[in-house]
Amino acid sequence: MLVCPKRLPEVPGRLPASLDGSDKPGNSAEGLALPQLCYARSRYAAAAKLCENALAADPGLAEDRRAQPRYDAACAAALAGAGKDADLPALEADAKARLRAQAKAWLNAELAAWTKVIEAGPDQGRAAAAILEHWQEDSDLAGVRDQEALEKLPETERKDWRELWAEVAALLAKARGKQT
Repeated sequence: MLVCPKRLPEVPGRLPASLDGSDKPGNSAEGLALPQLCYARSRYAAAAKLCENALAADPGLAEDRRAQPRYDAACAAALAGAGKDADLPALEADAKARLRAQAKAWLNAELAAWTKVIEAGPDQGRAAAAILEHWQEDSDLAGVRDQEALEKLPETERKDWRELWAEVAALLAKARGKQT
């Protein structure tokens, strides 16, 4: 998740009220700064929830191929689902599974968006390839990508994640083929 240090000092005092829903962000920038603050503090479940709120309040945010807030949300949810949350390391198994499922849904939506970008023309191959390569290496996603982590998941979930990573690899190959 990209953290914009200039935005973070403005929001810490608002974080508790934002988490309980009594303080709503005034605009999209605030809506994305709050989850970044949570992420920076290893409060991944809260970051995912606040990202979800920001994306619901402004669905157009999800289509930003540069900022990629939906990808950031997926990373936060994957980290929380892997038990890495500073506040909730002992989340119940079903809560972790729900967070991982949300991460997968967001990644699937991102994959569909990048598929459209790649199909739009050959000039997009290089940028899309760099993004998808990052997915394959991003430590935030290790808990839902790496073999050792996948072995700890229920079989159906493991299968779903393997399918997603196979789709990422296939799209990456397609993006590399479209590089100019």
